[in-house]
Amino acid sequence: MDNQNAPGNNIKVRQAMAYAVNRQSLLDNAYFGQGTVSAYNTVVADASPWQCSAKAGLTKYTYDPAKAKKLFAEAGITKLTWWGVSGILPEFTTMAEIIQADLKKAGVELTIKNSEVGAWVAGFYPPGTKYPGLVVPNIFSLQPDPAYSMYYMKSGGNESNWNNTQYDTLFDKAITVLKPAARKAAWCEGLKLENSQTPIVAMFNIFTVHAASSSVKGIWVAPNGMAHLEGASLGS
Repeated sequence: MDNQNAPGNNIKVRQAMAYAVNRQSLLDNAYFGQGTVSAYNTVVADASPWQCSAKAGLTKYTYDPAKAKKLFAEAGITKLTWWGVSGILPEFTTMAEIIQADLKKAGVELTIKNSEVGAWVAGFYPPGTKYPGLVVPNIFSLQPDPAYSMYYMKSGGNESNWNNTQYDTLFDKAITVLKPAARKAAWCEGLKLENSQTPIVAMFNIFTVHAASSSVKGIWVAPNGMAHLEGASLGS
Protein backbone atom coordinates (compact mmCIF):
# COMPACT_ATOMS: atom_id res chain seq x y z
CA MET A 1 0.00 0.00 0.00
CA ASP A 2 1.03 3.61 -0.59
CA ASN A 3 2.40 4.75 2.78
CA GLN A 4 2.34 8.42 1.78
CA ASN A 5 -1.32 8.71 0.81
CA ALA A 6 -4.63 7.72 2.40
CA PRO A 7 -5.59 5.18 3.46
CA GLY A 8 -2.15 3.55 3.47
CA ASN A 9 -0.64 6.45 5.40
CA ASN A 10 -2.69 5.33 8.42
CA ILE A 11 -0.73 2.78 10.44
CA LYS A 12 -3.99 1.21 11.65
CA VAL A 13 -4.87 0.31 8.06
CA ARG A 14 -1.47 -1.26 7.44
CA GLN A 15 -1.59 -3.21 10.69
CA ALA A 16 -5.16 -4.29 9.93
CA MET A 17 -3.96 -5.70 6.60
CA ALA A 18 -1.17 -7.57 8.37
CA TYR A 19 -3.69 -9.22 10.70
CA ALA A 20 -6.37 -9.76 8.05
CA VAL A 21 -4.46 -12.01 5.65
CA ASN A 22 -4.27 -15.73 6.29
CA ARG A 23 -0.64 -16.25 5.33
CA GLN A 24 -0.69 -20.03 5.63
CA SER A 25 -3.79 -20.33 3.44
CA LEU A 26 -2.20 -18.08 0.83
CA LEU A 27 1.02 -20.08 0.86
CA ASP A 28 -0.80 -23.42 0.66
CA ASN A 29 -3.15 -22.44 -2.15
CA ALA A 30 -1.07 -20.05 -4.27
CA TYR A 31 2.35 -21.67 -3.83
CA PHE A 32 1.45 -25.28 -2.93
CA GLY A 33 2.90 -24.84 0.55
CA GLN A 34 6.42 -24.34 -0.81
CA GLY A 35 7.73 -21.83 1.70
CA THR A 36 7.40 -20.45 5.21
CA VAL A 37 5.10 -17.70 6.48
CA SER A 38 6.45 -14.35 7.66
CA ALA A 39 4.58 -13.85 10.91
CA TYR A 40 6.93 -11.05 11.99
CA ASN A 41 6.12 -9.14 8.81
CA THR A 42 9.70 -8.23 7.94
CA VAL A 43 11.81 -8.71 4.82
CA VAL A 44 14.07 -10.98 6.89
CA ALA A 45 12.55 -14.46 7.09
CA ASP A 46 11.22 -15.73 10.40
CA ALA A 47 13.63 -18.68 10.27
CA SER A 48 16.67 -16.56 9.39
CA PRO A 49 19.53 -16.46 11.93
CA TRP A 50 19.33 -12.67 11.55
CA GLN A 51 15.68 -12.54 12.67
CA CYS A 52 15.48 -11.23 16.26
CA SER A 53 11.82 -12.30 16.67
CA ALA A 54 9.63 -12.05 19.77
CA LYS A 55 12.71 -12.30 21.98
CA ALA A 56 13.45 -8.71 20.99
CA GLY A 57 9.84 -7.59 21.33
CA LEU A 58 8.64 -8.04 17.75
CA THR A 59 4.92 -8.62 17.27
CA LYS A 60 3.63 -11.74 15.53
CA TYR A 61 0.93 -10.80 13.03
CA THR A 62 -1.00 -14.04 13.25
CA TYR A 63 -4.28 -14.31 11.36
CA ASP A 64 -6.85 -12.40 13.43
CA PRO A 65 -9.90 -11.15 11.46
CA ALA A 66 -11.51 -9.74 14.61
CA LYS A 67 -8.50 -7.56 15.40
CA ALA A 68 -8.27 -6.54 11.74
CA LYS A 69 -11.96 -5.62 11.69
CA LYS A 70 -11.52 -3.42 14.77
CA LEU A 71 -8.54 -1.59 13.26
CA PHE A 72 -10.26 -1.11 9.89
CA ALA A 73 -13.35 0.26 11.66
CA GLU A 74 -11.26 2.68 13.71
CA ALA A 75 -9.67 3.90 10.47
CA GLY A 76 -13.05 4.15 8.72
CA ILE A 77 -12.08 1.75 5.93
CA THR A 78 -14.77 -0.32 4.20
CA LYS A 79 -13.42 -0.63 0.63
CA LEU A 80 -10.06 -1.31 -1.03
CA THR A 81 -8.92 -2.30 -4.52
CA TRP A 82 -6.57 -5.10 -5.50
CA TRP A 83 -4.26 -3.93 -8.30
CA GLY A 84 -3.06 -7.14 -9.92
CA VAL A 85 -1.55 -8.29 -13.18
CA SER A 86 -3.14 -10.39 -15.92
CA GLY A 87 -1.51 -12.85 -18.30
CA ILE A 88 1.35 -13.75 -15.96
CA LEU A 89 1.75 -14.78 -12.32
CA PRO A 90 -1.58 -16.61 -11.96
CA GLU A 91 -0.74 -17.17 -8.29
CA PHE A 92 -1.49 -13.48 -7.74
CA THR A 93 -5.09 -14.05 -8.83
CA THR A 94 -5.39 -16.94 -6.40
CA MET A 95 -4.04 -14.69 -3.67
CA ALA A 96 -6.49 -11.93 -4.60
CA GLU A 97 -9.47 -14.23 -4.22
CA ILE A 98 -8.29 -15.52 -0.84
CA ILE A 99 -7.51 -12.02 0.45
CA GLN A 100 -10.89 -10.83 -0.82
CA ALA A 101 -12.56 -13.45 1.38
CA ASP A 102 -10.24 -12.63 4.29
CA LEU A 103 -11.03 -8.91 4.10
CA LYS A 104 -14.75 -9.59 3.91
CA LYS A 105 -14.45 -11.23 7.34
CA ALA A 106 -12.75 -8.04 8.51
CA GLY A 107 -15.56 -5.83 7.19
CA VAL A 108 -13.80 -4.62 4.04
CA GLU A 109 -14.92 -5.08 0.43
CA LEU A 110 -11.98 -5.77 -1.88
CA THR A 111 -12.51 -5.10 -5.58
CA ILE A 112 -10.16 -7.11 -7.81
CA LYS A 113 -8.71 -5.31 -10.84
CA ASN A 114 -6.13 -6.99 -13.06
CA SER A 115 -4.26 -5.18 -15.86
CA GLU A 116 -1.63 -6.18 -18.41
CA VAL A 117 1.86 -6.04 -17.01
CA GLY A 118 2.80 -2.59 -18.39
CA ALA A 119 -0.28 -0.90 -16.95
CA TRP A 120 0.11 -2.85 -13.71
CA VAL A 121 3.68 -1.67 -13.12
CA ALA A 122 2.83 1.91 -14.11
CA GLY A 123 0.20 1.94 -11.38
CA PHE A 124 2.76 1.87 -8.56
CA TYR A 125 6.26 2.24 -10.04
CA PRO A 126 8.73 3.95 -9.83
CA PRO A 127 8.93 4.67 -6.08
CA GLY A 128 7.11 7.91 -5.36
CA THR A 129 4.15 7.06 -7.59
CA LYS A 130 0.84 7.73 -5.84
CA TYR A 131 -1.65 4.87 -5.72
CA PRO A 132 -4.10 5.57 -2.86
CA GLY A 133 -6.51 2.80 -1.95
CA LEU A 134 -4.70 0.10 -3.93
CA VAL A 135 -3.39 -3.18 -2.56
CA VAL A 136 -0.51 -4.22 -4.83
CA PRO A 137 0.98 -7.74 -4.89
CA ASN A 138 4.64 -8.12 -5.66
CA ILE A 139 7.40 -10.68 -5.33
CA PHE A 140 11.13 -10.18 -4.89
CA SER A 141 14.19 -12.38 -5.13
CA LEU A 142 16.18 -11.02 -2.22
CA GLN A 143 19.54 -12.16 -0.91
CA PRO A 144 19.25 -13.71 2.58
CA ASP A 145 21.72 -11.31 4.20
CA PRO A 146 19.97 -8.21 5.64
CA ALA A 147 22.56 -6.02 3.92
CA TYR A 148 20.67 -6.82 0.71
CA SER A 149 17.10 -7.54 1.81
CA MET A 150 16.75 -4.63 4.25
CA TYR A 151 18.34 -2.23 1.76
CA TYR A 152 15.12 -2.52 -0.24
CA MET A 153 13.21 -0.78 2.58
CA LYS A 154 15.38 2.35 2.62
CA SER A 155 13.86 5.68 1.61
CA GLY A 156 13.29 6.06 -2.11
CA GLY A 157 13.92 2.41 -2.86
CA ASN A 158 10.61 0.69 -2.25
CA GLU A 159 7.26 1.03 -4.01
CA SER A 160 5.35 1.30 -0.73
CA ASN A 161 6.72 4.86 -0.45
CA TRP A 162 7.81 4.25 3.13
CA ASN A 163 10.45 6.91 3.61
CA ASN A 164 11.76 6.58 7.14
CA THR A 165 14.97 8.45 7.92
CA GLN A 166 15.31 6.65 11.26
CA TYR A 167 15.36 3.33 9.43
CA ASP A 168 17.90 4.69 6.95
CA THR A 169 20.20 5.71 9.80
CA LEU A 170 19.85 2.34 11.52
CA PHE A 171 20.65 0.51 8.27
CA ASP A 172 23.70 2.66 7.56
CA LYS A 173 24.98 1.97 11.07
CA ALA A 174 24.30 -1.78 11.00
CA ILE A 175 26.10 -2.35 7.73
CA THR A 176 29.36 -1.10 9.29
CA VAL A 177 29.25 -3.54 12.23
CA LEU A 178 31.56 -6.52 11.70
CA LYS A 179 31.07 -8.84 14.68
CA PRO A 180 28.08 -11.14 13.99
CA ALA A 181 26.37 -10.80 17.39
CA ALA A 182 26.65 -7.02 17.40
CA ARG A 183 25.62 -6.89 13.74
CA LYS A 184 22.49 -8.93 14.48
CA ALA A 185 21.60 -6.56 17.32
CA ALA A 186 22.05 -3.61 14.97
CA TRP A 187 19.89 -5.17 12.26
CA CYS A 188 17.28 -5.87 14.91
CA GLU A 189 16.71 -2.17 15.49
CA GLY A 190 15.66 -1.83 11.87
CA LEU A 191 13.52 -4.95 12.02
CA LYS A 192 11.67 -3.48 14.99
CA LEU A 193 10.65 -0.54 12.80
CA GLU A 194 9.55 -2.81 9.95
CA ASN A 195 7.56 -4.87 12.42
CA SER A 196 5.83 -1.99 14.20
CA GLN A 197 5.24 0.30 11.23
CA THR A 198 4.12 -2.44 8.78
CA PRO A 199 5.18 -0.55 5.62
CA ILE A 200 4.47 -3.72 3.65
CA VAL A 201 2.56 -6.91 4.37
CA ALA A 202 5.32 -9.51 4.18
CA MET A 203 3.37 -12.73 3.78
CA PHE A 204 5.86 -15.52 3.23
CA ASN A 205 9.18 -16.63 1.83
CA ILE A 206 8.76 -19.15 -0.95
CA PHE A 207 11.11 -21.98 -1.77
CA THR A 208 12.56 -21.76 -5.26
CA VAL A 209 12.22 -25.21 -6.77
CA HIS A 210 14.58 -26.24 -9.58
CA ALA A 211 14.68 -29.46 -11.57
CA ALA A 212 17.09 -30.62 -14.23
CA SER A 213 17.98 -33.81 -16.04
CA SER A 214 21.05 -35.63 -14.77
CA SER A 215 22.54 -35.12 -18.23
CA VAL A 216 22.61 -31.34 -17.75
CA LYS A 217 25.85 -30.12 -16.21
CA GLY A 218 27.08 -26.75 -14.97
CA ILE A 219 23.86 -25.33 -13.52
CA TRP A 220 24.22 -23.46 -10.25
CA VAL A 221 21.76 -21.59 -8.04
CA ALA A 222 22.52 -18.20 -6.46
CA PRO A 223 21.50 -17.42 -2.85
CA ASN A 224 18.51 -15.45 -4.15
CA GLY A 225 17.13 -18.58 -5.82
CA MET A 226 18.03 -17.70 -9.40
CA ALA A 227 19.33 -20.57 -11.53
CA HIS A 228 22.34 -19.74 -13.70
CA LEU A 229 22.55 -21.50 -17.05
CA GLU A 230 25.39 -19.59 -18.69
CA GLY A 231 27.82 -22.45 -18.05
CA ALA A 232 25.35 -25.26 -18.60
CA SER A 233 25.95 -28.06 -21.06
CA LEU A 234 24.55 -31.45 -22.01
CA GLY A 235 26.59 -34.43 -20.94
CA SER A 236 26.53 -37.90 -22.38
